[in-house]
Amino acid sequence: MKKSLNITITLPFALSFLLACQPSLPQVPPASSHSPQTSSQPMASPSVSEQPSSSSSAPSVEPRLKVLAEDTQTQPRPSYAELQPLLDSPLVQKYNAFGFKLFKEIFAEEGHLQNLMISPLSIMLALALVYNGTEGESKAELEKVLELEGFSREEFNRLSGLLQRYLNHMQENSQIEVANSLWADIDDILILPDYVREVGQHYNARLALVDFQGEPKQVADAINGWISQKTRGLIDKILSEDQIRQALLILVNTVYFKAKWSSPFEEILSNKNKFTLLDKSVKESIFMNDYGYFKYFKDNYNSFQVLSLYYERLNYKPLGQDLNLAMTILLPDQQTGLSELMQKIDQNQWGESLQKRDRKRGSLSFPRFEATYGNGHVEAVLEKMNLIQIFDPIKANFRRLTPQKTYVSQILHSTRIKVNETGTEAAAVTVVYYPVPSVDYTPAAFEFKADHPFFYAIHDETTGLILFMGTLINPEDVKK
Repeated sequence: MKKSLNITITLPFALSFLLACQPSLPQVPPASSHSPQTSSQPMASPSVSEQPSSSSSAPSVEPRLKVLAEDTQTQPRPSYAELQPLLDSPLVQKYNAFGFKLFKEIFAEEGHLQNLMISPLSIMLALALVYNGTEGESKAELEKVLELEGFSREEFNRLSGLLQRYLNHMQENSQIEVANSLWADIDDILILPDYVREVGQHYNARLALVDFQGEPKQVADAINGWISQKTRGLIDKILSEDQIRQALLILVNTVYFKAKWSSPFEEILSNKNKFTLLDKSVKESIFMNDYGYFKYFKDNYNSFQVLSLYYERLNYKPLGQDLNLAMTILLPDQQTGLSELMQKIDQNQWGESLQKRDRKRGSLSFPRFEATYGNGHVEAVLEKMNLIQIFDPIKANFRRLTPQKTYVSQILHSTRIKVNETGTEAAAVTVVYYPVPSVDYTPAAFEFKADHPFFYAIHDETTGLILFMGTLINPEDVKK
């Protein structure tokens, strides 16, 4: 059977104050019999990591790996002068627009069946690794689907890499960590050194050389262990031995998020209430409740409410200002109005809704929930969006990645999220909160009762970047 380039995208989120130590890829120098691969990497003094720090989520693995890239923590914090081109660029809008298109395609197929959540950031960064390996029509098709017209490859890489560095330096009250790794078969694929340098420089992508055929179980354990470390155990298994045997190269991207609400919900105010599902049946769930000032907007024309819940602020010294991370909820007026809402929402509608929010007093009732989505195969959805060539064994052109003929066979996507009174942990959630002490019981200007299916997104208000977006149709539907 002809092997294929296999891409894995993994998206998890979690909340925390402190940046945990960056776990390293398990590493031991490769055997001398594998000299064809190592000799093709003319990188002076490659950074070779030590064995990974002990962790209950990281299995002990035997495969011999060689790591050719720096650790994420060594990348410097972007200066204000470096960040300004990113803030002035439409790049983030491109990320978000692609995310909405992809999510709406997934929702059309699965939205009535389960809770959904994706990370446009993670998927775009994984596709950026793919994009850097393409030439010819494969490159042109990716640029069209991702709407990158007007960006040179160099500019796209520079700004996307800058965005990743910016996110990885949010280390105070909230934490976002983005990590990339490449796992190549040490015998059967030759990775071009220019590609390794490029994705290492811009995306801190770390290359590991492994024996997919000889040690499929150990390699699966190693990759799953790396994912588990990067996601703090939120996602611990996504690849099987069979998938390893069929692959030549696996690309992995993880996004981890952990943050506390700027004003936590009082647990004593939480109570059981009814949540109406899409089929109009009712389930009992725990609702968090609050009263105060929120960033709020009521769209009477499109029949939905918008409310933002804020996480603890970060002071980002290069910008000289606080950063606002938020979860924003779009709640349809009708209990079964989620499908209609999803037909209307896109990057433009999202931006307009955020701009029209105002600080208003109101009451909020919002379900505590935990949800898991994955291992969703994204390639079928991308093909519907006219991204076809990279999946075609004949037409795919990855000449900037390898001189060998190869193609993408799978893109796997897995996310997990937890939302409770203290904050958000895991992947993909949109709740934005703007609190004030609720000692003055002036009549509320609005009531926001999220007791039926809604759309949410977690986003950075400084750049406008959406980190995660999802729909909640059942707060009690927790898939492990």
